[in-house]
Amino acid sequence: MQQPVAKASEVQSCSGSATPLFLRLSSTNQEVKFKCGAGLQLRAKPENDEMLWGNAACTKEVDASSLIFTPPTSKTKSESGYSLKVKSDALLKTPFTVYFLCDPTSSSGGDSGSKQVTGSGSSTTCLIQVSVFSQKPTPVPDANKCKDGQVALAINLYHEIGHFRM
Repeated sequence: MQQPVAKASEVQSCSGSATPLFLRLSSTNQEVKFKCGAGLQLRAKPENDEMLWGNAACTKEVDASSLIFTPPTSKTKSESGYSLKVKSDALLKTPFTVYFLCDPTSSSGGDSGSKQVTGSGSSTTCLIQVSVFSQKPTPVPDANKCKDGQVALAINLYHEIGHFRM
């Protein structure tokens, strides 16, 4: 199923009741802007400024030294949101994806320096996924290309632990 991709020219809002927010950084789109909806705050990013979250659970760090992450100023926080852009005009040779989570506001966690409210807002999180495209398309290895007379088959294996009868 194709997920909707937000326009980068405007600040996109991620709310707890919405589906994940999908944004793209590419050669034609060098900056994306986003914010957390009412009752949500951005989960703190890794302590190292060169790193961002590399998985949807926001537990794995990924090198994001080619990007500039800009938090909103305290005066414009509700309108401007966060900004993520490529440091130079050239994109990387390898594409990658970074993630942000908007968590319910609370007295702990979240964006440092933000005003936090206890016990209000949404009880669900909202995921923001930013795909950073490479300069050129990544070629598919020959081993992964279909050839004449070859059939591609996707197999899903499930492992179930339970009682067996003999």
